[in-house]
Amino acid sequence: MSNGSKNKAFIAIIAILLLTNIILLISTFRVKKGPPPGPPKSETFTEKIKKQVQFDTLQLAAFEERRKNHWPEMRVMLNELTSAKESFYSLIYDSTVSDSVLQARAADIGARQQQIDLKMIGYFKDVRKLCKPEQFDKYDSLIPPIIKRIIARK
Repeated sequence: MSNGSKNKAFIAIIAILLLTNIILLISTFRVKKGPPPGPPKSETFTEKIKKQVQFDTLQLAAFEERRKNHWPEMRVMLNELTSAKESFYSLIYDSTVSDSVLQARAADIGARQQQIDLKMIGYFKDVRKLCKPEQFDKYDSLIPPIIKRIIARK
């Protein structure tokens, strides 16, 4: 092969590689419109109450009032439970901690969890009282999946 044909072959290879790189860069940095892909956002309990149970305006107002009163205190309780658990599990690194301290900390976590569960069941029962007789079945069908989610977080 002569030098001229070698140069032509190298130029052709370089041109192909250059075009491939340009196409790759364009496809990599192309801006896509719309939200990033991900799992669809699940409906909130409030949205489900509106759509599935079909609360009327008065029921929704009463529900919103209960929700606004319930969740600030519940968030505090959940944060305190998380802190208690983090503190408990940090004892893994303390070789001098006694079994009685572990038992006391575990009992504290259990008591906190009990208060949270009692408050949650009271909340669901209180919201259920807002239902009309024809709405009970619809409301009751919403609760099991919510309970499963609550249990899975523990």
